[in-house]
Amino acid sequence: MTKQYADGTLPAPGVYGVPDQWPHVRAAFEQAGFVHDGHTEIVYLASSNDLPGRGEAPDAGTSLRRSLGINGTRFSAVLRDVVVGYIEVDLLQVGERLPRSGGWADIGNLHIAEEQRRQGVATWLIGQAADWLRLANIDRLLAYAGPEQQDCTAFYAKVGFRELARTQRGWVRR
Repeated sequence: MTKQYADGTLPAPGVYGVPDQWPHVRAAFEQAGFVHDGHTEIVYLASSNDLPGRGEAPDAGTSLRRSLGINGTRFSAVLRDVVVGYIEVDLLQVGERLPRSGGWADIGNLHIAEEQRRQGVATWLIGQAADWLRLANIDRLLAYAGPEQQDCTAFYAKVGFRELARTQRGWVRR
């Protein structure tokens, strides 16, 4: 049996799947026999100016290490030689499709060790990344989470992100 897949991805930051704002596309997919067989993802957007500043490290022994990650530039929180969290941000400068007046980036990964959660590490890392983005004239940052990731969605709202869209990924026709 052959499967066919459909996706609403456009050549623009944060536009993929079938977002809530496209009920006509959803209806066309369904009329053509496609069903949503994947997950829903919330796309968040923040102005880098609305994100926290660099601020003080959450612990006197915490330092910052910047390196190349698998999804962009990685900012790691290092506590006494142990990485306790990191955020990766990727610049979305795709040719000339984006206006020169502003730049976009997205969070490719955000991970905090279980024992360091709710200690200010993630907020501090967001501030470090936002400061770096502001230096590069990147003024918009995208982030993503599933609706079931309540800790993550609450954190994004707390540090200045706003929900942009909910998008359904994984449309299939059998």
